[in-house]
Amino acid sequence: MTANPEPVVTTAVTHRAEPTPSERVPVVVELFSSEGCSSCPPADEALRALDEEQPVDGALVIPLEMHVDYWNDLGWADPFSTSELSSRQQAYSSRAGRRGVFTPEAIVDGRGSIVGSNREGLADMVRRAAKTAHVPVQIRIAEDKATVTVADEPPKGSSLWLALTDVGLETHVGAGENRGRTLRHGPVVRRLVRVGDASRGAVVVDLGKRSETPKSRAVAFLEANDGSILGAGTAER
Repeated sequence: MTANPEPVVTTAVTHRAEPTPSERVPVVVELFSSEGCSSCPPADEALRALDEEQPVDGALVIPLEMHVDYWNDLGWADPFSTSELSSRQQAYSSRAGRRGVFTPEAIVDGRGSIVGSNREGLADMVRRAAKTAHVPVQIRIAEDKATVTVADEPPKGSSLWLALTDVGLETHVGAGENRGRTLRHGPVVRRLVRVGDASRGAVVVDLGKRSETPKSRAVAFLEANDGSILGAGTAER
C-alpha cells in the first residue's frame, strides 16, 4: 500500500493491484509423499495451501504431489504411488550426492530440497526461485490434446515433460501408520511423461482420456540436464 497525502485537506491512498497469474513466475514444487508415512499428511496440507492460497508474492506455485511406492510393504499400499515417481526422487538424491531418500521431501524447481511440512522454509525457497530467470512456457488444452508453446530457445539437452494431476483427492486409510485417518491431498500426479527434447516453438501432446475427478490439470515443464526446472505452464482440463 502506498500513501500519497494531499496538502492540508485530504489523503489519497493507492492500493497496489495483486499480480495476475500471467504476471507471476511459475515455480514447480514437487512433493514426494506417501499415504503410508505418518509424517506426510502435514506436508500434503502445506502443498494444498500453497496451491489454494498462492501466498508468495511474484510466484505462481505449480504443485505436483508425487506418491512414492517404497512405503507400500509397511501395511498400506498407496493407490496413487508408482515406481516411476520413486525413481524420479532417487535421481534427485543421486544428483545431490545423497545415499538415500526420505518423505516428505519437497523439491523446488528441481533445485533445492526441504522437508515438505516446513511451510516457512518452503515459501522462502519458492520466493527465491521466482527471482531467477525462467523460460516462458504456455499450455492450452482443446478436447484431449494440449498445445505446449516454448517462447525461447531452451539450453541444449533440455527435456519437455508433461504431468497430469487430479485435484481434491481424499483417501480413508485402513491400515499402516495413518490407519483410521482421512487424508486430503494437494494436486496428485497421476501420469508423468517425458514428451521429448525441448526446443522453441509449439508441440501438440495427446493427454488421453480425462479422469473422473471433478478437477484435473495438465502441467508442462522444461527440465535441464542437471534436473533443474527452467520454466513451466499449467492449464485446467
